[in-house]
Amino acid sequence: DCTNTSLSLTASGGISYAWSGGSTTGTAANSVSTPATYTVTVTASNGCTDTESILVTQDIEVPEIDLGDDITICESNVPVVFDAGAGYSYEWSNGLNTQTIEVSESGSYSVTITASNSCIATDAISLTLTNLIVPIFNSFGPYCIDEIANELPENSNNLISGTWNPTVINTNVAGSNTYLFIADAGQCAQDYNLEVTINQVIIPLFDSFGPYCEGELAEILPNKSNNNIDGSWEPAVINTLESGEAEYQFTPSATGGCYSNGTVLISIYALPQVTILPASHEMYSNESLSIFVSGADNYLWSPQDLLSCSDCADPLFNSPSVQSNDSVFVLSITSTSNGCSSVDTLEITVLADVKLTIPQGFSPNGDGKSDTWKIIGIERYPENELYVYNRWGALVYSQKYYANDWGGQVNSDDKLPAGTYYYVLKLSEKSEDIYKGYVYIAQ
Repeated sequence: DCTNTSLSLTASGGISYAWSGGSTTGTAANSVSTPATYTVTVTASNGCTDTESILVTQDIEVPEIDLGDDITICESNVPVVFDAGAGYSYEWSNGLNTQTIEVSESGSYSVTITASNSCIATDAISLTLTNLIVPIFNSFGPYCIDEIANELPENSNNLISGTWNPTVINTNVAGSNTYLFIADAGQCAQDYNLEVTINQVIIPLFDSFGPYCEGELAEILPNKSNNNIDGSWEPAVINTLESGEAEYQFTPSATGGCYSNGTVLISIYALPQVTILPASHEMYSNESLSIFVSGADNYLWSPQDLLSCSDCADPLFNSPSVQSNDSVFVLSITSTSNGCSSVDTLEITVLADVKLTIPQGFSPNGDGKSDTWKIIGIERYPENELYVYNRWGALVYSQKYYANDWGGQVNSDDKLPAGTYYYVLKLSEKSEDIYKGYVYIAQ
C-alpha cells in the first residue's frame, strides 16, 4: 500500500540462501522494494538444494481529486458547493469532514482525501465574491395627479439593464407607489425599489363673490386664496355693468407645485324692467283707477294712503272724494327681483271738481257758437247715456258715452226742426243719478 515502501521475504530450512533480487540476497530474510517475482535457492546442511519463487505486487493507486478552477462569482449566487468526490475520507481546511461543503465567503479552500489503501490526495480552490452593483436612477416625481409621468428607463445611470414592474408610472391616484427594477441576469446587480409620489392637486379656495346687481360696486378680487395660494385673476376686476354670468379664472403664481387654476362664476342680476299700466292718467275725484305693474318679483308703493295695497302688483288708486284744484299725484314704486331694485313713478292727475251744468238750449247754425249741446262736466261721466224725445214722446236721438257732440240731428243725421225737446241723462249704468229736462234747439 501507499504507506509500505519495502517488504521482507523470509526463507527457512537451510544453511545458505540465494535470492534472485532484493537488498539482502544472501540471507534468509530478503528486503524488497519493487514489485517482481523473487526466487530463492535454499541449501541444506547435507548439500541438497531447493528453489522457490514468490510474486510481489504493490497497490499504490492514488485517489484522484479536482475541485476545479478558481471561481469568481456574484455575491448573490452563494452558497457555492465544493465536492471532493465519493468513496474517501475527507479533511477540509475549514475543519469539515464531509464529501461536500457549502461556502458563502471569499477565500481559499483545500481538502485532503484518503483512500482505503491509505493513499492521499490534496486539492485547493479559491472563491472570490463580487459585490452586487446598486442600480442608480434619477429621481422620478413627485407628480401631480393625472400629470403625464416620465417613462421608466431600460438602463440605469450606471448602465444596469433590466425591466420594471409595473412598467408605467400611474398618476391617476394620489399616494406613494413602489416600482421594482429587476436587473437582467449576468450583471451582478441587485434589484431596485423606486418610490414615486403622486400628490393631490390643490384647488384654490375662495369665499363666494356676489351675486351683484347691475351697476353695483363689487369687491376687489383677492390675490391670495383662503388656503394661502398666491396668484392673479383674469379678468382682474369684477364688471357689473352688464347683467349675466361671467367666469373669472385665478392662476397660481407658484411653480413646481400641484396647484390647479381656480374658476369662479359671478352672477350679475339685471335691474327690474318694470311696465306700469297705465303709464299716466287723468281722472276726477271720487273715482278709482286699476293699476297693473309687471317685470319684477316684489313691489312697494309710496305714498300708500290712496292705494288699496302697498306691496301688490295690481293696486287700486282711489282719488280724493273732493278735489278743488287740479293735482298731480306721483306714485313711486320700488320693484325688486333677485335682491336688485329699481324705482319708477306713475303720475295721476286728479282734475278739479266741476259741477254738472246742462244748458237749456243751443243753436246749431254753423256759426261756431253753441253749435253742439255742451253739458259742462259730462266728461266726468264717460259711461253716461243720453236720450232725446220730441213733444210726442218719440225718441229722436240717443247716445251712449255722450261727449258734447250732438248738433241737433236725429240718429240718422237729419236735422231736427227748431223747437223744444225732452231729454233724459243717465250718468252711468249703475248710477241712480238721472237728469231730466227740456232743451231748446234754435235755428
